[in-house]
Amino acid sequence: MNNFLKKITIIFISVFILAFIADKFFDYFYMNFSNRKVFNSIKKDYDMLVLGDSRVKHNIIPSQLDSSLGISSINLGIPSSNPLEILTMLKLYLNHFRKPKIIAVEVYNKIQFISSDVLARQQFLQYYNSDIISSYFNYSEDVIFYQIPLYRYTKYRDLGWREFYKTLLKNYNLSISNNKGYSPLDYKEFKENIIDLNNNEKLDLNNLHIDSLISLCNDEGIKLIFFTSPIYLNKNSKFLNQLEAYLPNYLNQIDILKEKIYFKDNTHVNHEGAKIQTRHLSNYIKKTFN
Repeated sequence: MNNFLKKITIIFISVFILAFIADKFFDYFYMNFSNRKVFNSIKKDYDMLVLGDSRVKHNIIPSQLDSSLGISSINLGIPSSNPLEILTMLKLYLNHFRKPKIIAVEVYNKIQFISSDVLARQQFLQYYNSDIISSYFNYSEDVIFYQIPLYRYTKYRDLGWREFYKTLLKNYNLSISNNKGYSPLDYKEFKENIIDLNNNEKLDLNNLHIDSLISLCNDEGIKLIFFTSPIYLNKNSKFLNQLEAYLPNYLNQIDILKEKIYFKDNTHVNHEGAKIQTRHLSNYIKKTFN
């Protein structure tokens, strides 16, 4: 019995050590080589950042902003981002690069969320032991398990070995350097994608992460604007009035595109729609900041 327990103990310790080594290897590989990690693809400082979720990534064209405003801009939209992810992305950028002159943040129904998003969280998991954004993980429901070796790479299976092989084989293209973060959508097929937001609903907009973002920009002397991207149908006018009252320099773009031909689905514009939205945003920036 003693020999059996001894062998089990040795096996357990060996597995733990191997898992610990693999966990640290994946962290190092992701932080230094993965195209999925945003900051591996940014090669210089930018004058303007555009932050938000997929309604930024597929909607705002940095090259068009550059031409119109005479600046350098980048699209840092991460699909499924909540306000917490937006604030975290800004903190990381400021830690790596010179502060920008202007930040534009897209907001709509997700402004009510305090927690982190499971999908967007994958952009930040490798920073778990970093002091820069340590508070971010306090909003993850499973943070108590992050100290277990390989837990993060088991639950979030797109990372780990799959990420390692994809990077080595270069068989995906997630680098933000392509189109400076902008990812265009076509109009081959319109897909229904209704936001579940009651037209008479009034929401609590006192979001501590948005307040922190506003304070951070004020402290750093960064010009900040908020905007809401176009939506095809199902628009909440009462909610938009709340946003305008709550946020500084707020631009409501929800009605600038009324025709279905400019949309990929109800909440995302296609490439032609993105051109019009970006031009409208650029004109607002010119007017607001001269």
